[in-house]
Amino acid sequence: TPDPTADWKTYVASNSSYTIQYPSSFIWFLCPEEILVLQPRIEGNKNLHGTTLETCSGDSYFDMEIRKEQTPEPIPITNESYQYVSEDITLADLPAIKYTATIAPTCYGYCAIWKERIEIENKGSYYYLTLGNEGLKAEFDQILSTFKFTE
Repeated sequence: TPDPTADWKTYVASNSSYTIQYPSSFIWFLCPEEILVLQPRIEGNKNLHGTTLETCSGDSYFDMEIRKEQTPEPIPITNESYQYVSEDITLADLPAIKYTATIAPTCYGYCAIWKERIEIENKGSYYYLTLGNEGLKAEFDQILSTFKFTE
């Protein structure tokens, strides 16, 4: 069986803490504080590939993003707008938590939310791998399978 990731490219974090592979049909760019964004290449974003943006929108999530934090984020809590389910998983040979989010029927108006978020701790830092576009779930899962810590 041919390897579906054989023609993929590799992103190496500038702080050398992790690597991840992504399809050649995707682009990557960085938001401030080295938040890695992965998106399918389209006419409107192809010039962003490999760049660092001065600002990124903070009110929604990109298709896929990876960020590193020094402190853990609060655990998502189900409320009148969102429902969360957590699951213990293994990522990069370490224990991790996968949170899956759905918009509750009682959420009205603008209800932007990530669809899936993986939280993993490595050597005192917390990494968040987030899927913002549920239409890319299969690609997200494949990309996650290539995530590796290098330190």
